[in-house]
This record gives sequence, structure tokens and C-alpha cells, in this order.
Amino acid sequence: MQVILTFDVGTTAMKCCAFDRDLHLLDSVTTEYTLNTPAEHIVEVDPSVYWRGLCASTAALFSGKLDPSDVAAVGITTQGETTVVLDDTGSPIMPAIVWLDDRAAAEAEQLTALIGSDRLYRSTGLPSLNGAVPLAKLKWIMDRPALKKRACKVLLLEDYLIYKLTGRFVTEHSLICSTGYYDIMKRQYHDDFLRLAGAGACLLPEILPCGCIAGGVTEKASGESGLPPCTPVVCTAMDQTASAIGAGNITPGNVSETTGTCLTVAATAKVPDFDSKIPLQYYTHYDDNYLALAYNPTAAIVMKWFKDQFITDSDGFRASGLDPYTYMSRLAAQIPPGSDGLLHIPHFAGKNIPQECPDMRGCFMGLGLGATKGHFIRAIMEGVAYMLREDLDVFRAAGIPVSQIRSLGGGSRDKLWCAIKASVTGCELLTCDNEESTSLGAGILTAQAIGWGSVPALCAKAVTLKASYTPDSTEQVSYESLYQDYLRLDALAAKFYSRAPSAVSV
Repeated sequence: MQVILTFDVGTTAMKCCAFDRDLHLLDSVTTEYTLNTPAEHIVEVDPSVYWRGLCASTAALFSGKLDPSDVAAVGITTQGETTVVLDDTGSPIMPAIVWLDDRAAAEAEQLTALIGSDRLYRSTGLPSLNGAVPLAKLKWIMDRPALKKRACKVLLLEDYLIYKLTGRFVTEHSLICSTGYYDIMKRQYHDDFLRLAGAGACLLPEILPCGCIAGGVTEKASGESGLPPCTPVVCTAMDQTASAIGAGNITPGNVSETTGTCLTVAATAKVPDFDSKIPLQYYTHYDDNYLALAYNPTAAIVMKWFKDQFITDSDGFRASGLDPYTYMSRLAAQIPPGSDGLLHIPHFAGKNIPQECPDMRGCFMGLGLGATKGHFIRAIMEGVAYMLREDLDVFRAAGIPVSQIRSLGGGSRDKLWCAIKASVTGCELLTCDNEESTSLGAGILTAQAIGWGSVPALCAKAVTLKASYTPDSTEQVSYESLYQDYLRLDALAAKFYSRAPSAVSV
């Protein structure tokens, strides 16, 4: 039996999945690790932690029914922006700078002044630079003579693991599109931006297409990981792109949304619209298309906050015998659409789009003495649905069609929440059988690389749908009016928290 292994390397955990030739999930294992935060704005980890996690994952899978000789190929997908610096022996010279790390804020400001925001956006697809962007991190490294002298290669996390497996310095177009030193229109490194950061393309890996064999497992890597020597190692795509592929979001008109800790909305687009009033972030997709992204920091985590603070210790929950989220959904189902006038703004940790307001915080408006826990829960669901609708409106304003939504993340498991999103957005909403969309997307790209089919054909076979939710015509009319109320309240909250109150008019 031939299998594909994929490694989805997230912020605090790595998920290794085994797929058969039909891309059915056979087994998976999750390996967790801890990040170091020695000072404010610093988030880092020893790069060997990621490698040991990969080796521990394979050991766990091979201790079960899976035999190493069954492995046809390995695919790697990771978070973007995490930076690893190696010396001329291939050894790290410092801890990996995790994507959350924004130590390079001053460098980001300097580069923005030198490049100009409009030029940056039209070249890289990034509406702005901040201290977490690898271009700023690269300048931070190059501005320190001791580090600059020793730095031989600057890699992202996927690149580093591919190097550990194959000995080759390669990357792929999707992963590097959020670095700030990659031109998404010309699909090559931006030499001028690199020069302004004090670096050159010689520090960076060779760029390969997504879903391409990067090399074979070396004898040394085989001894440490248990993977057979010469096993093909595939560079797949950054996790956001892989997730879109795993949801079948590969053609214009399809949108995937992930209601997890944060809300991430991705839409396939033919070309970026850099002239839209509200700038979206654009990534290169796995092919010649682009992926437009909207991101807001808090979504389902608000539901977790409410669960932890007000549900798990309640007598009603204890007596129910239910899972806490099932119990909460049943409470919300007893409340009519609109939550009897209770409106929720879910921006507990700032807002990114349509207006950038990092200091914004959440609120509940319209509280009456009859408000129950069910009202709050339904209001949270509706607030996140309104936020999703607002993101979709930004896509439409940029000329990106929205005809169908593929829903992912923990929020997609709640039927009531899915139904609310469909009625609020006015779009059909679909959930997928395989909730591990990032790993599945990486598996699809890996399968393509070894000749098991094209991405569209593999998506058609592997991306199967669980449920469909269509807008309720009556609720849709009510929610249209409520959405306008949400926008007004959202604007008031943004004005209240904005450092420049005049920037938002109500």
C-alpha cells in the first residue's frame, strides 16, 4: 500500500497525516512544542525543536500499522514568516524568529519610508509592513554585524525542514509571498527591496513551483526520521494556501472561511486589485491565480472565552451531560434571530479589515433585563457572521466573485452557526468531510508532484462535502437590517478606540 505523509507545522503543534492513494486519511499524530517569549515582542524557538517534532511524528506513526516502506512521498506545509538563519555549515546561528515575533517594528518603519506603501503593495501584495514581516526581520539581522557575518542562508520554516530532509536549499512561491521580499507579479525575489534590507538573493533559497519534488531523503535524515532514503520530499504550499486547496477553493467564485481562534477568509482571484478602496492582502496561489485574504484576530475564541467564564461551572451545564459547545448551541437555538436586540462586536484583540484598528475591543450592545446566556451565545455567533459578511463585501468591492462559501475550523461543526452564516451572507455554505483541510491540501499537492493526478482532478476526488446550508429567506431579510445595525455599532466602536478618531465617520 502506498501512502503520502504530510507535515502541517503550526505555531505550537505539528500534525502528521497519512493518506492513501485516494487521499483518504489513514492515521494522524500531533506533536506539540513550546515557544519562548524571553522579552516583549520576542517569540522564538530553537529550530531543532521542529526537526525533533518531525522525527517524533514519524516514529509515532511507524509504531502503529504504517510501515516506512509504504511511504511514497512526504509533503511539508508550514506557517508563513517564521525565519531560520543558518551558517556555512547549515547550522542555526540563532533561535528561529517565529511569525508572531515583531521585534523588527523599527526596521519595518524604516523600510516603509524607503519603499513607499503603494510601491510595496503593488509589488508584494502586502498592504503594509510591520515588525513580523520577514523583510523587516531580515533588515534586523543584517543590521547586526555579528549575525550578518555568520549568516549564510535565511530560510522560512518549510525551507528549513526540506533542507533537513534533503540537504537542498529550496522554497516555493506560495510560502514566500508574504515575506515582503518577493514580487508576486513577476514571481521572483525583489532585488531592490532586499538591497534596502542590506541583503541579497544569494542568502535565500531557490524558488520552485508549489507541488514540486524538492529532493530525496538523505541517509542522515533517514537515520534520524525513520523515512526511507531517497523518499521524494515535496514543497507544497504555505498553510493558508494548502487549506484553501484542501477545501476545493481553487477557482474564482469559491471562498473558504475558517472560524477558528481567528477568522480567516480566502478567495481565489485571477488578478489582484491594487486600486480597491480597501486593500486586501494577496498571495500567489498554487498556480497562476492569486489568493485574496482577509483576517481578523478573534472569532471562535470568543465562544471559548464565554464557555470558560460562564458555562463550564454552571449547574445547568453540569446537569445536561452534554459537550459544552453542544450545550451552548442548544441554548442559542432557543433565541430568535437578532438575539432580541443584543448586538455583538467580536473584535476582542483588534480589527484588521475593513479598517485597521489594533486597539479595538469587543462589546455587547442592547442588553436588557431579559438577556440570558442563550442571548449572549447567539449574539456571538451572529457577530462573527456579520464580520464574515463584511469581509465578503470587501471581496466583492475588489471585483472578486463570491458565489459559495466553504466553511472550515471549529465553527463549522456547529449546525446553527453555519445556518446563521448562510442567512447573514446570503450565500450557500458548505462544510467538508475532512476537517484537516491544510493537511489534505498538502496531500493533494504531494500527490500531484509524484504523478497521481492534477490538482483539480485530485480536489474533485478528495474534497467531499458533509453538509449544505442555504439562506433562509425570512431570516435573510431580518439579518440584512441587523447587519446594517452591526456596521453602525462597529463604526462607533472603531471611532471610540481609534487613535485618530476623525478617521472614522458615523
